[in-house]
Amino acid sequence: IFEKKALCQTIDDDFDDEGGDDLDEEDLTEYDSMLICAAADCVAEFADVFGDAFAPIMDTFLPHIASYAKPSFAVSERAMAIGCLAEITKNMGPAITKYAETLFPIFMAGLRDEHAEVASNGAYGVGVLIEAATIDATPYFGEVLKTLYPLVKRGDNTNNARDNAAGCVARLILENADAIPLAD
Repeated sequence: IFEKKALCQTIDDDFDDEGGDDLDEEDLTEYDSMLICAAADCVAEFADVFGDAFAPIMDTFLPHIASYAKPSFAVSERAMAIGCLAEITKNMGPAITKYAETLFPIFMAGLRDEHAEVASNGAYGVGVLIEAATIDATPYFGEVLKTLYPLVKRGDNTNNARDNAAGCVARLILENADAIPLAD
């Protein structure tokens, strides 16, 4: 499904089993996006069920899901990919450490995205990665805090962006309060 090779994604556009109007390209794209989002939700739920035993499966899914986080993809697809990877991160717990170097730049790129939905998922992803991974992320705290600031400062809370930014700051504090300039 992530490679867009499932039978329902490769059927010729002229195929019509109802005898009605053919689906236009926009409808096909929307259905394809819905299918990919549903598959991403399933993968995240598998990670919840398997926990740290999900690691071998993650090796298979990570490159496919991460490819949807690239700027060339639609906002909804970027948000889906980053949100899915964030949920997997939370669900795998410390076993996610193996993937931290790959995930951190993906989450930070999402956090920098101009669209609230993507940035919100990026903030959540950074926070849960720092919380779950068993590496010292303190050297990245300054960069994370600077990148979170625009979300915290927002006048609205579109897509829970401010909430996820605040949650990320809280996770940084829990990880290493001494590394956070609390007075600032």
